[in-house]
Amino acid sequence: MLRRLALWSTSGVLAVGLLSCSSTNSGSTVTTPVPSTAPGSTAAPTTTVASTTTSTTAVGTPLEKGAIATADLGASWVESVKADGYEPPSPTGCGRTSGSALDGLVATDGRYGSAVFQRGTAGVFARDTVLRFRDDAAAKAYLDLLRTDAYQQCRTKLFTDEEVARPGAAAGSTWRVSKVGDAKGAGEQGFELQISYQFQADVNGATQDANGAKEEVAYRTGSVVVVGFLEVVNQAGDPADLSTTAMTEMTAALQAAVTRVRAV
Repeated sequence: MLRRLALWSTSGVLAVGLLSCSSTNSGSTVTTPVPSTAPGSTAAPTTTVASTTTSTTAVGTPLEKGAIATADLGASWVESVKADGYEPPSPTGCGRTSGSALDGLVATDGRYGSAVFQRGTAGVFARDTVLRFRDDAAAKAYLDLLRTDAYQQCRTKLFTDEEVARPGAAAGSTWRVSKVGDAKGAGEQGFELQISYQFQADVNGATQDANGAKEEVAYRTGSVVVVGFLEVVNQAGDPADLSTTAMTEMTAALQAAVTRVRAV
C-alpha cells in the first residue's frame, strides 16, 4: 500500500514523500528489512502487504515467548512482515562494531526476531528482538553497550546514511539522539533503557526537527534481553497523541512479553 506523507518541521511542510519499506537494520539485533516510512523520500517504495491473519503469541523457548504479537499490542495493530525467527545478529551492525558484548550470546539460537506490526494505516511500526546470553552478567554487559555513546552514535549514523541514500531525500536529512532514559535495572518489570531518536532536515538553511522518530526500549529478565523498536512518521491529520499512544501500547506489549519469558 502506498500513501503520501507530508514531512513536517516546526515551521511547516518540508517535503512530500512516500510510505515505503526499506532497511532499518538495528545493527545489533536485526538482519532483515523492516518497514520504514522514509521521511523525505520520493523513491519508488517496496510494497509491504499486510498479513490477513492475526499473529499469535509465540510458544516454546524463552526467546519465542519474548516475541510481541498483535494480541499484546491491541486491536489497532496488524502484522505487516513475518517474523525473522532465529537468526544471528548482523556482523556489521552497531552491536558488533561498538563493542564485544554480543560475544556473550549463547552459541546457538541466541537471537529471535518478532514480526513487524503496523498500527492501522498510520506510519507507525513496532517489533522486538529477544536475545539470550550465557548468564546475567553477559546480559548486563550488552545493556551497558547500548548505553555507550559509541553505540548510539553508530545508530544515528546508520539512520542518517539510510535516509541520505534515498533518492529525493530532504535537504539536510539527519538523525540525532533526542533522549535517553536509563533505569539501570531499577525500573518497572525489568525496564532498563530507552533511547529516543529524532529526524531532522533543513528549513531555510536551518536544521530543525521534522516528523520522524524512533524509539529503542530494552528490558531484561535474568540472562534474556528484550529490545523493542518503534518507528513513527506523523502525517497531516494524524491524532495529536498518536506517538504517545503507540509508545504506550508497545510498552504494554513488551511488558507482557517479558512476563512470559520470566514465567518459562
